[in-house]
Amino acid sequence: MNNYLKFNKSRENGFNDGEMYGLEKFGELLLIITTLGMLSQERNNSSQNDLNNIQTDENDGDSTNTKDSLNGDGETDGNNSIPSKSTTTTTTSNYEILQFYDHLIHEFIKSNLNSICSIPSLQLSTLEMIYCLVTGDLTTCYELRGKIITMAQQLRLHRCPAAVLGSSGSNVSKLQQGERRILFWCIYILDSFSSLILGVPRLLKDYEIECALPSSLNSNNENEDESNLVYFNNMQLKLSGKVSESALAMMRYSKVLGSIVDSIFKRSNNNLKKPQLNDSTYLILEDLLDSWRRKLPNSINFEMDNNGNVRNNDYEKLNETQLTLLFLYYKAKIIINNYKIIIIKKI
Repeated sequence: MNNYLKFNKSRENGFNDGEMYGLEKFGELLLIITTLGMLSQERNNSSQNDLNNIQTDENDGDSTNTKDSLNGDGETDGNNSIPSKSTTTTTTSNYEILQFYDHLIHEFIKSNLNSICSIPSLQLSTLEMIYCLVTGDLTTCYELRGKIITMAQQLRLHRCPAAVLGSSGSNVSKLQQGERRILFWCIYILDSFSSLILGVPRLLKDYEIECALPSSLNSNNENEDESNLVYFNNMQLKLSGKVSESALAMMRYSKVLGSIVDSIFKRSNNNLKKPQLNDSTYLILEDLLDSWRRKLPNSINFEMDNNGNVRNNDYEKLNETQLTLLFLYYKAKIIINNYKIIIIKKI
């Protein structure tokens, strides 16, 4: 926040006061967040325009049919129809600005700004990879993915923060411990999804991870102390770090997705060219996925019927978070069943 206030003050002076020197990382952070927001707005505008065009075509077809049915001679003047808003106004595009921002972000990626292994460097590299995944720059994703995982392991983020930083006598605040925990699980999500998108095995292995999941912001305060306690080397440690319910659901989903990806790339002992997928593996994966869905909090949960559809087809009653999680649920289902069909055909 202090850097942002300094940025606003320097902007009022046309950035001629020299106050922003040494704050390049903050500038990159602000640039990536702004660009992602503009990209989201552009895509929403494009989707809305497509929807308006479809509605316009349908209305034009209905008006033509009505005219033909009421006036067989076709004497009705077609110019009397009122054009839709989408045909009279155009949405302002930020295409040139986004192209310039894209160039700046890739220049930041090529530079040695984030070459030093540190939490701020890792946070920026994580944002860079999110941007590259959003824009479809898969070549850069390969490079950033290896860099991020290596840096996270070097910083021991996969270990329990309290155990790494010391359970007693540590000068590291609880806020920093929570920051490390949340950052690691954000990287875990990226590793699972990028492995699926890039078609490569995961770099993070579940059996190497000691870092527990964060707790929910909406957890019951009465049981908060008990739910955030773990035991490590006969010591009782209190966990730090809280996230929203939707973020925690995404972290747990990434664990299920990671198991699916691992099963796809795991080779059979008898045939190295054949994935180790069988009926029992499919049942385990589907049970993991359904268990994740059933354990969702009530505010973001969605009920399914025996046919795998939303109960009573009440899709319109679902909020945005529920629709997102429902999409991810079906996506995982499709991946599991697709590979099951492929293996059956090969056999």
